[in-house]
This record gives sequence, C-alpha cells and structure tokens, in this order.
Amino acid sequence: MGSKRKRLARGLLLVYIFSLFLLWFKASDIAGTRDIIAYSREGGFWNINLKPFYTIRSVVLSDNPWIVWRNLVANVAVFIPIGILYPLALNRKYHFFVYFLHFFLFDFAIEGIQFAAMVGFFDVDDILLNFVGFACGFVVLMLCLRIQKVCKKVEKTVY
Repeated sequence: MGSKRKRLARGLLLVYIFSLFLLWFKASDIAGTRDIIAYSREGGFWNINLKPFYTIRSVVLSDNPWIVWRNLVANVAVFIPIGILYPLALNRKYHFFVYFLHFFLFDFAIEGIQFAAMVGFFDVDDILLNFVGFACGFVVLMLCLRIQKVCKKVEKTVY
C-alpha cells in the first residue's frame, strides 16, 4: 500500500477518534451525565460494571427498543471504522492479535477516561461490544484486501 494511502488512513483515523471524543463529551454535557455521576458517587455508587454480560443481558431484556439499539448496536457500529482504518494506518503488517491487543489497550483507556472524567460508566460490556465492532471492521478490511488481491491476479492473467 502506498504512503499516500497510509497518510490518508492516519488522517481519517485521527479525525474520526477526535470527533468521537468531541461527540462523547458534548453528549454527556447535554444529558447532564457529570452531575448525575457526581451525585451517585457521593452516595457510594462508583459507576463501574466488572461483570461480563451484565449490562448486555439487562439491555436485551429491556422493553425499550431504543435502549437496545443505543447500547448494543451503537457500541458495535461506532468502532467498525477503527477496525478498518487502524491496520491501514500502520507502517507494517502485524498478526491480528497485535491489532486486537492495541485496540484492547485503547478501549480500556477510553473506559478509564470515561470513569475519571465522569462522562460515563466503566463497563466491561462496553469493552466487549466495542471489540466486536473493531473485529467486524477488521474482517471487512481483510475481505476487501483479499478481493483486491484476487482481482489483481485475474487482471494479470487476462492481460
């Protein structure tokens, strides 16, 4: 892949991540999340979920389809572009476990910032769902690269 493509992928990735952070902090200001979390912490509730699938299960069992969409679909969909752009932005090809480890550390940091800045919960289920989104994007990228490679081989044999 050419260096122009890598620079473009890096730029898009940075703009995307920056936009997510802006949207995230602005949405928490609009919803008054910081005030709610500060009040909860004064009462001893620290806004942490370390039980895998606890939030997912409660959301799935909810009667409100908006809550299901917001929590499950949005947490997956938001990270699909990162699964596509991050591997494109790096200089080298790594094994997919390396990409996933990088993403896990990045996502863990996001959850930590969310907790420290009082703009959301530290939720293990968010990490799981975000990871699914990243993995979906990664699979889409690998499929596209494989198709591109096959098309180049066919083009060489035809011409």
